Parts: sequence; structure tokens; C-alpha cells
Amino acid sequence: MKKDTLFATAATPDRPFEFNQAVVDVFADMIDRSVPIYRQTLEMVGWLGNRVVSDSTRVYDLGCSEGAALLAARSHVNASNVTLVGVDSSAAMLASARRHIDAAGAGPAVELVDGDIADVDVSHASLVILNFTLQFVTPPRRDALLRRIRDGLLPGGALLLSEKIHASAPQVDAVLIERHEDFKRRNAYSELEIARKRASLDNVLIPDTPAELAARLDRAGFGAHGVWLQEHNFLSMLAFR
Repeated sequence: MKKDTLFATAATPDRPFEFNQAVVDVFADMIDRSVPIYRQTLEMVGWLGNRVVSDSTRVYDLGCSEGAALLAARSHVNASNVTLVGVDSSAAMLASARRHIDAAGAGPAVELVDGDIADVDVSHASLVILNFTLQFVTPPRRDALLRRIRDGLLPGGALLLSEKIHASAPQVDAVLIERHEDFKRRNAYSELEIARKRASLDNVLIPDTPAELAARLDRAGFGAHGVWLQEHNFLSMLAFR
């Protein structure tokens, strides 16, 4: 695993964050050291792959990056004739995902689609994964995407929605941000790296509050939904059709 040093020196040009080849090269290290609930969400993907995925259905990972969630689901699916579909708009990410999936060996079929997750058609799905990707969709397009997911899920199907969030109360939000930055300090990110990464994500990653996420799920027509995990300013929700 190559160490993430993209923001370690001022020599790297300041520009908005994008999922280019430089990010792909260090992505596994970056997300491990930056997202406190990442590993737990992958464990939940595996659990859901075993519990909610049924025969002759589809599993979608929207914003699949290098395919970690696809592989977590794939390794736990016990149903037959299941197709996993990973969608991402980064060609570099999809190429890396294909390498990881091919290296994993035999298992359910995996289709990788180069496209905008906000435009994807979801159909006959028993599980949809949105792991830290809705936050990169412009807010006016989020409700339509969630409605499309809900309509494409079979009855009893599940959405796993994991996001960086912000608190509606500024004082609480400041504490959550500081706790997250402490998490990154403990993972050996410098003050320069923290500051430059934060600046690169400004107006690229736009978080909702937990209440806004819940309201979006209601408007999309989901049934039962709720938070199953939160640490600092990251949370993961489950929603069922």
C-alpha cells in the first residue's frame, strides 16, 4: 500500500480535489487514515451481502472507487445468479477496481460502469451501496438519485448510505471537525496536510446534516431507516424499501 503524501508539501499545486491517478495510487491508505468508520462500513456491506441479497438480483455500488465494497459484498453473497454492478466516473478508479476484482478470483459476476452515479439506472436490486459518495453529488441532484435507488430496489431491499456530515449547531460542528482532525493527526497527517486537504475539498465535498439525510430518504419514499454507526463527523445509515 503506497502512503498518501499528496498534500505533504507545498510543492503540490493547490487545486480542487479529484479522483485522478495520483489519488488512486494512494487511495487505500488515504481512506484508511481519513475516514474513521470506513472499515466498519465494509464489514456491514459483507453482513448485508449475506443477509439481504437474494437469488437473481443485483447489488449496486455507486461510486465504487477501487472496488473494496464490491469485493466485501461478493465474498459474502450466498445467493445464486447475483450480479454486482460498480459505477464510477473515474477511469483510473475503475481500472484499479478491475485489477482488484480479477485478482480476487472466482465469484459472482461484476460489471463496472463508467458513468455519473446521479444518472445511473438501478433495477432489480436487493442491495445498493453509497459509501461516502452522495456527498460529492451536487445537492439539487441528491433527491432524484435517492428516489431512483428506492424505485430500483426490490421490496425488502436495502440501501447502505455512509457520509461525512456536518452538525446543524455550529458549536457541535466545530467539535466534530476537531475530533476528526485529531483522528488524522493520530494517523500521522501533518497540520499542513490536514489544512491543504480541507482546502482542496471545499465546494467539492458538500455534507448534509443527519436531519437532511433522513429527510431526503423520506422524500425518496424509503420505509424504515436510521443511523447504525457514527464516529466524529461520519455516519452510516440503513434504509429499506
